[in-house]
Amino acid sequence: MSELNSANNEGQRVKTAQSRYFGLFDNLLDKANSGPTYLSEPAIAKIVVDSLHYLDSRDWTLISFCIMPNHVHLVVEKPEKELFRILQSHKRHTARESDKLLNRTGNFWQAESYDHCVRDGNELERIIKYVLNNPVKAALVKSWEDWPHSYCKPALNPM
Repeated sequence: MSELNSANNEGQRVKTAQSRYFGLFDNLLDKANSGPTYLSEPAIAKIVVDSLHYLDSRDWTLISFCIMPNHVHLVVEKPEKELFRILQSHKRHTARESDKLLNRTGNFWQAESYDHCVRDGNELERIIKYVLNNPVKAALVKSWEDWPHSYCKPALNPM
């Protein structure tokens, strides 16, 4: 029994460390004053928004998103297909279309992404609130509704 408690404690420590790391990294992204901020351009953000909605009901069920100037927060219901492949396809498409508008080449998206499996309704509500409040936390707007590139499925809106 003590081995089980030890394993549970270690698992909780790892989860806490991962959450802390994610929070620190996300704060760095929100406060970044260097690096590309292509997503702050309305035409580029629209490409991403349109792609996310296009994939809704085809490859995933779109729950919520927030497009920040240099990153995207996305909540989807787990698709039957592998999420990694869907995101890679989305990134390829949006990078190609954005690069055309920006008249540029090179990497548009970072290769990696952070994903998390939601375990229950309370956690889902907390994550949706976190996603929607991201521009507020970054001091870009006073209310999440004022951010032009946020979305939440009306039936799941906890705000």
